[in-house]
Amino acid sequence: EILTAAPNISLLNLRGNKFLKLPKEIFNYSEIEELDISMDSLKDVEEFFIDRKFDSFPKLHTFKMAHAKIKNPKLLVPLLKRNKDRFYNLKTIDLNFCGLDSLDEQPDIFEEQEGLKQLYLRGNIIVQSPNLKLHPSAKLDILDMSYNNFTYPGDMISEGQVKYLDMSTNNVTDWSNKDIWRLGHNKLIFNRTKTVNLSINTIPVVTNEMGLSLRELEAVDLGDNPIDCSNCSMPQFKDWLHTVNNASEPRLKILFLNDPIDDFYCMRPTSAREANQKVSTIEFDNTPCLEKPPNLVLLIGVPLASIASLMLLMWVILYAYRYEATYLMHLLKIRKGMKDASGKSDGDYKYDAFVCYNGSDRTFVVGELLPTLENGPEKYKLCLHERDFPLGSFITHNIIEAMQNSRFTIVVLTDSFVQSQWCKWELDI
Repeated sequence: EILTAAPNISLLNLRGNKFLKLPKEIFNYSEIEELDISMDSLKDVEEFFIDRKFDSFPKLHTFKMAHAKIKNPKLLVPLLKRNKDRFYNLKTIDLNFCGLDSLDEQPDIFEEQEGLKQLYLRGNIIVQSPNLKLHPSAKLDILDMSYNNFTYPGDMISEGQVKYLDMSTNNVTDWSNKDIWRLGHNKLIFNRTKTVNLSINTIPVVTNEMGLSLRELEAVDLGDNPIDCSNCSMPQFKDWLHTVNNASEPRLKILFLNDPIDDFYCMRPTSAREANQKVSTIEFDNTPCLEKPPNLVLLIGVPLASIASLMLLMWVILYAYRYEATYLMHLLKIRKGMKDASGKSDGDYKYDAFVCYNGSDRTFVVGELLPTLENGPEKYKLCLHERDFPLGSFITHNIIEAMQNSRFTIVVLTDSFVQSQWCKWELDI
């Protein structure tokens, strides 16, 4: 009954109620110009846009839907984009705390709103600068991007102009672009009063580059930032403050939470904060900022220690694998000797065959193999390590020399042979 009692109302404010669905009676109010349905309880948000329920309000110029679970800006297309049946030229759009995390997919979502004056995107979770493309003729009184997660204050818009840009309560620390407030480094993004609110961010000082960019403005609010009076750029901050405070009109107005100010209290280090010291009067100690001479101990000692460690590691590896390394060296030597001996004639060899066998097979070698071959009709001359190797030489050297001086090699292949490491090496050779 209440909702049907005044069918000609032009302003309907249902902000803060707990409706799960919008009352159907409100869609009979064709005279509504300002609609505020800011509630976090609504379940039919998508239905409101997809079914174009806002078409019930042909005179609408102020739309507020803060705290609604919109999340995806594509939902807004039916309301904000031109339609063949109806187009809404809105002056105020309030999408505060709607869970928007990005506008990258719809940077031109507000482009057709030529008469837009107030755009509120406060309290969302946007990280990347949206680079919003507004209507070229749009001149916003306020663009509210506060309470988001921005780390860079530039690239908020790529077209259009604003009067007041609110970037308070974000994570902006610094920037180095002196043309940050210009579109394509040419046209200023501001019309009339040029004010940026950067209060309650994480700005420790104003550097030279930041100071140059702020010359484009008429006012900047830097209140409640963690001013660090031990920062190495503090002298630049002091010089900037002095220049601004002593400039002739017109001059940049510095604000602290909307109140004019000409100095800042140090918030860091703790000693400066507890002493209520100010930026303009603090004695800055630049000793920690001076470039320290190179530490010769580190400069020379570290490379030498690294080389020594590498050499020690190589020695440990070589010692651990000394037998394998020795074997490998002899194997390479044998391969080279065999290549050099490939042109030998039969008369150049001392033995007909070198016998490679395990000691446990000695009875067979000495008792059967040796008499059969050496006392047979061919009278072959064999080389046995226990009989023909010279005393006092390394066994590996004797094996290499015996093989190089033999036309063939006879391998007595038994289980004992396979289980012997030396026999395996001889077989590899």
